[in-house]
Amino acid sequence: MRTYEGDKPELARSIRLLWDQQCIRESLYLKALRKDRIGALRRVLSQGYFSAMLFKRELKTIYDYAKCFMSDTDLDLVCKEQGDQAQIIILTDLEEERHIAGFFRGLEESVLESYQGLFHHFDWDTHTRQLLLEHKDRIRDFINTMAHCESPIQMRSVAH
Repeated sequence: MRTYEGDKPELARSIRLLWDQQCIRESLYLKALRKDRIGALRRVLSQGYFSAMLFKRELKTIYDYAKCFMSDTDLDLVCKEQGDQAQIIILTDLEEERHIAGFFRGLEESVLESYQGLFHHFDWDTHTRQLLLEHKDRIRDFINTMAHCESPIQMRSVAH
């Protein structure tokens, strides 16, 4: 991997951050799917859940590839952060579909921002770069869909 020596820990942290965010996405989408009255939003939430699982698997592959080029000290800098407890509490309190959609739109926007820091590490690797671009495109689709679902009038069209 052609990265600068000082970038290795940053690369590991960036990938790990995205991994953690995908774990949180998976958990939150599953929690939302367990709600009783999500109606037309159920299909979109299911897609979000499955995309989180897929993205996690793909990020693990990228991480496994990247760590081959790192020393043990580089890998020691990677730490797991648990920040989803507050989000679970917020999601649990939401009942209306449009509020749930707004919650997930915000979640997806923060995940999308995290992808930005990873691209400069893979300027030379078109396959990995393309995979990350596909993740970003899919997340943008979720953001647009959730924004659409926030409008009570638009919710009826999502069901069809």
